[in-house]
Amino acid sequence: MAIEFQFPQLLSLILLIVPTIYFIHRGYALREAMLTRFRKENINTAVRTWLVSIVSFCILVSLLFIAAGPKRSLNASGENLTGSYVFMIDVSRSMAARQSCADLTRLDRAKNIISKAIADMPEAKIGFMGMAGLTFVLSEMSYDRQYIFDVLNHGIFIEVVPMPGTDLANAFHVFLEKKISNPPVFSSVEHIVLLSDGDISGQEERALNEVIPLLTEAEVKVTSVGLGSNEGVAIPTLDLDRQCISGQYERADGKEFYTHLNESPMKTVAENTEGRYFHESQDDELVLYLRDSLQNSTDSMPPQQTQDLRFPFILLLSLSLFCLFLIKRL
Repeated sequence: MAIEFQFPQLLSLILLIVPTIYFIHRGYALREAMLTRFRKENINTAVRTWLVSIVSFCILVSLLFIAAGPKRSLNASGENLTGSYVFMIDVSRSMAARQSCADLTRLDRAKNIISKAIADMPEAKIGFMGMAGLTFVLSEMSYDRQYIFDVLNHGIFIEVVPMPGTDLANAFHVFLEKKISNPPVFSSVEHIVLLSDGDISGQEERALNEVIPLLTEAEVKVTSVGLGSNEGVAIPTLDLDRQCISGQYERADGKEFYTHLNESPMKTVAENTEGRYFHESQDDELVLYLRDSLQNSTDSMPPQQTQDLRFPFILLLSLSLFCLFLIKRL
């Protein structure tokens, strides 16, 4: 982790803090001595004076560091690592499956996994595609983590693609078409991360087997993540705001409809494109695998991603001012 400052020259002013605190300490000690003398009360002036000096030191240091603009370089390393990843996310109704409205949906768990993965790969260029019965591009390919997390948190939800079903074959066909027809955007993408419950029919599995050679020919690797379990889970009914209605579940032929994790197509597409299959419980292994898949690049350098570190000093400043106010009131 590399910590930098936007205005490092301001740090030289730290040399002035010690004499400033000395004069504050001495001046406050004289003030307290005079007040004690006139009040003729024992108000423990020595303790108050030292407390004011310490709090004043914290205030001045906080102001100095806030002005200097501390930041952390997230992708500062000796290696020029990079990579382009498309996260292909199942947004069909089955991804709303859960035991109760208090539990996370499969899609919620998928988004948590994605957040963990892209936070650990600040060098990577990320894009999203949403799939159901049809597939749509949901974001640009971008290094901008603020934009990426905004799309992930607010632009991806159940049935954002308003077509029932989970057509994995169509999803890969759409990606390959984009890769060919829009090369400036998708030409560098060689890795798809597929997150789904794989709940597709036999006919859809056969269609998926037909598209796998096309992925191999395009040298596209698929890492698949299975959401759910072999245990059947009901799909709660959603209201118009896509909120779960407690006690109401999707029905088919008059009976509650249950959906299962179907690992077979997820494993097939991963194993036949030189990728790997992970269950959602293996999220730590998935993140390490994706991190290791980043490659050295001499052609382009991803823009440096930084994190603002002023907040801890703003918090320290706020607490110090509050403490100073309390000391003055005592």
